[in-house]
Amino acid sequence: FTRSVEDVPENVMIIPETSTYLLDRYQKIKKMVWWLSVDNYFIRIRGVKGRINRFLFDRLGSQNYFFFEPSLRKVDYHVVQSYYAETVLKKQNIANYSHLSDYLNERFMSQAIDLAGKKNIVAYNPIKGKTFTLKIIDTAKGIQFIPISGLSREEVVSVLTSAKVYIDFGHHPGKDRIPREAAMLNCCVITNRRGSARYVEDVPIPEEFKFDESKRSIPLIIEKIQECFTNYTHSNSTFDAYRSTIRSQETVFTEQIHALFRIDPARSQTDGR
Repeated sequence: FTRSVEDVPENVMIIPETSTYLLDRYQKIKKMVWWLSVDNYFIRIRGVKGRINRFLFDRLGSQNYFFFEPSLRKVDYHVVQSYYAETVLKKQNIANYSHLSDYLNERFMSQAIDLAGKKNIVAYNPIKGKTFTLKIIDTAKGIQFIPISGLSREEVVSVLTSAKVYIDFGHHPGKDRIPREAAMLNCCVITNRRGSARYVEDVPIPEEFKFDESKRSIPLIIEKIQECFTNYTHSNSTFDAYRSTIRSQETVFTEQIHALFRIDPARSQTDGR
């Protein structure tokens, strides 16, 4: 942790895609951009270009952006948290990148779940995909939906531990955390096909749980929710492979760190690092 940056070639500055304005402040230090959220980069570009991207994103719901800063092609290295971010860099002819994902808080990995105590509840994030989600809620009479926005970690755990289903119709700007948390707390996860949810590499849930955002999809989504309620044991088991992937993410993250910075794991353990 530091409050100042020593601008020397021996150092590496890692910044998220939302802080690319920092790149021009330093000349000697090696620069690395960590792409955690593709959408947040495009809508935060300064000036007219950013306003156009925000219009496409906010008003039209589009993730097909028109502007990219040419200076990012000169960055020493890029790391991507999602396959979605990788596809964006490839479209911009950026080849100097590798993967650096993330992993869940241990609280979600070790929680004991009473599957028999699960209730016919659908959890959702009211901030993400609000318009389409509200259409589902308005149509699904008799189904209980519980929002999880603005809750503490323990409150989120409590809701997801009780619910049988979690739905997420947001933009999925990166490999989102809450769908993984929900799956680890034994919720059936239903998403759209936007952003990272479009790619099996990022959201490897069965395709039958992914839906297009259209009027005709709404009764199909409600039918899938009811199926998860009625045949919960079977539906829940179809996410076991997804959970196995999630459990391995901390190990994968450590391996990616070692590869990225060419760290010898054995030596790191000997040095106490």
